Amino acid sequence: MSDMWVENASFIRMDNIFVGYNFGSLTKYISSFRAVASVQNAFIITKYKGLDPEVNNGIDNNIYPRPRIFSLGLNFDF
Repeated sequence: MSDMWVENASFIRMDNIFVGYNFGSLTKYISSFRAVASVQNAFIITKYKGLDPEVNNGIDNNIYPRPRIFSLGLNFDF
């Protein structure tokens, strides 16, 4: 057995960020307004050279990287 291909896979990951703000009443026609934003898989800090240091059983079989997803939501109450 050889450890030639073994790397240090320590990492820090920010997986979900969610921010929302309620603006309250904007006009006499809009009684409430709320805006929300979220990010999934925001960032990862590592020296690992592969796609994802979070591997199963120590074997990196990832073909595709995890996607980063941005979402924006607006809520209006009339």
